[in-house]
Amino acid sequence: MTVKTTILPPKTLLEKRLNDVNDDAHLNERFYPLILKRAGTSINAYGVVNILMLSIYDYVEGLPSIISTLMHDSIGDYIEAMVGHDDEVKKDALDLIEKSKKQ
Repeated sequence: MTVKTTILPPKTLLEKRLNDVNDDAHLNERFYPLILKRAGTSINAYGVVNILMLSIYDYVEGLPSIISTLMHDSIGDYIEAMVGHDDEVKKDALDLIEKSKKQ
C-alpha cells in the first residue's frame, strides 16, 4: 500500500495560513515556529498529526490546562492550514484524529 504524501506550503504561505486560524502573538512566538520548521517538506497524514500533536504538547507545557483543550479543539483548522490543498492527505489526517478520539 502506498502512503499518499504532499508538500507543505512554503514558510511564508504556511505562516499566513496558520495566522488565518489564529493570529495570537503568543502562538506566533512559541507554537507556529514548531510547525514552520517543516515548511516546504514532504509529509503524509501521519506526519501532519505527529507534528501537530508534538507541537501542541511542547507549546502547552507550563500553561493552564484549558489551553491544551483549546488547541486540540482547533486541530482540524490547523490540518486545513497545513494540507488543505491536498484533499486526500487532509481527509486521512482528520480520520486519524477521529480514530484517536475513540480510543
